Amino acid sequence: MGLCCSKQKKTPKNDIDAPEASVGLLNEKDAKKKVDDVDPEHVKFEPFEQRGVLHIEDKTSLVGMAILGPNIYVLSMNPSTLSIYKKEEPFEKIDEVNLKEINTPWDMVASPKFQCLYVTDGSTNNIFKIAIPSNEVKSWLGDISYPHTLSITDPDEHVLVVKNGKPSTLELYDHEAQPVNRIELPDKIEYPKHAVRTSAGNFFISGKTKGEESWRVLRYQPRARYSERRPNHWRSATIWLRLPKEL
Repeated sequence: MGLCCSKQKKTPKNDIDAPEASVGLLNEKDAKKKVDDVDPEHVKFEPFEQRGVLHIEDKTSLVGMAILGPNIYVLSMNPSTLSIYKKEEPFEKIDEVNLKEINTPWDMVASPKFQCLYVTDGSTNNIFKIAIPSNEVKSWLGDISYPHTLSITDPDEHVLVVKNGKPSTLELYDHEAQPVNRIELPDKIEYPKHAVRTSAGNFFISGKTKGEESWRVLRYQPRARYSERRPNHWRSATIWLRLPKEL
């Protein structure tokens, strides 16, 4: 995958110091040209080796999966359940939790630092927190919205939530559901689906831009606090997608 972005000397140490963004989207012609410039012979892929299969019951609709400690956690709807397996072969099933508090489980992430799972509810617009290993389920954060996706940041393990609206936003919360930062997305970005933040403080968002049929991955690079003259940068990665959900 090719990526076009401007080089920055330094990024803010704290998310809350990042100012608002300006827009610098590549058009589709220029972005595809960057793809054409990549020499396939220099693109290396790690070989994939299947080492086992975790069999899930056919009656379930799998919507999420996470690894935490020695276990694999599988989130399903219809019915809303959390199935727990050992992460080593033969992937023995050790427990199943009835998530009666969650009507429509939609997405799930794990927090190794705080030993918990976060699960979004697509019908009630809530995020639930599941403590590990007690499997206690508590309502954690309300008033989220479509697309009901989330991720965990590194290394602070804040919860990053995408909210569609006018404007759409990226919202960061600490483990006590206290807001850390809120970033308004440019109007040119329609239907953001999912976002992740790197340890360097940059954001990658899957979404769609106005006037284009293709979906893409966008990169947001906050401006360094010491350099007010340098604008923030939105750049589109040269990857074209068909209705993405997760990064």
